[in-house]
Amino acid sequence: MVQVENEYGAFAENKAYIGAIRDIVKESGFDDVQLFQCDWSSNFKKNGLDDLLWTINVGAGSNIKSQFAALKEARPETTLMCSEFWSGWFDHWGDKHATRSS
Repeated sequence: MVQVENEYGAFAENKAYIGAIRDIVKESGFDDVQLFQCDWSSNFKKNGLDDLLWTINVGAGSNIKSQFAALKEARPETTLMCSEFWSGWFDHWGDKHATRSS
């Protein structure tokens, strides 16, 4: 499997852009593998392409069942996969160090 993008729907909505990335990945030689994109279930309809597998990114404390239910509703025949499960968070440059309860 090869990931085409990561959570683009959290920042913008542009299916043509995602399609261009997909095409670049295929033209780079990844034309005989499963391509996928990952996002939060609330963002898939913004940029989800029909020919890519959609996978879920969730964090600790998320209602995982509802995340997968939303994906299954959008794509009833899809394989369910969590591509990113995080319990921490990243730091923004210049901001205080982010911490979360384990």
